[in-house]
Amino acid sequence: MVNLVIGTPSLLGAKTLARRGRLPGLLFWPRMLLFVAYHAVAFAAGTPFTIQFYFYVFLAVLSLSTLVRLLANLDAVAIRQQLQGRVFERISGGALIGLGLLFAGLVAQIMTDPASTPSQVATGVADLTILPALLVGGVLLWRRQAWVYVLGAGLLFLMSMLFVGLFVFFILQPFVAGVPFPLDDFVAIAVMSLFSFVPFGLFVRGMLSSRRYAPD
Repeated sequence: MVNLVIGTPSLLGAKTLARRGRLPGLLFWPRMLLFVAYHAVAFAAGTPFTIQFYFYVFLAVLSLSTLVRLLANLDAVAIRQQLQGRVFERISGGALIGLGLLFAGLVAQIMTDPASTPSQVATGVADLTILPALLVGGVLLWRRQAWVYVLGAGLLFLMSMLFVGLFVFFILQPFVAGVPFPLDDFVAIAVMSLFSFVPFGLFVRGMLSSRRYAPD
């Protein structure tokens, strides 16, 4: 439900902005591809070797291959020239590195805990696939490498939406599962989410202040 409510308007919004010649519209495409690929991996790991499994694997491969082709055909140097100094590279890069280390700890905990549920393991598998992009992307954004300006917003968007999904889960849990509202967990996640929401907001503000681009 969260994927549909958040993902569909974001996809349509990116398409509209791209058609109007706005740079954010172009750069939102990688974020949507990452968003789809991450959840497809999680769903595939949660439904191994069922009919849905093969559909999710196909969706993940299609999204990632499209992302690679998109990155290969964009003029990353020109995009860096428009965004450099506008998107708070040190803050955004540091946030990606910090989130990568946080997720590495969560994955290690899930994979070593025999009490982990299948859904937790599936999420851990998806987190494991995105870890290299978070860590490497954070370091390269810190160093202002060109192509990471294309991918940075996508990584920050994905992390932000994962936190939003947790908030929705915590809010709905008392109504769906009949358990008390986990106030302590909610507050802890809310604090951690600032390391994603704030850099993402700064990155988006920098993109919105950039000039138009000329699509091929």
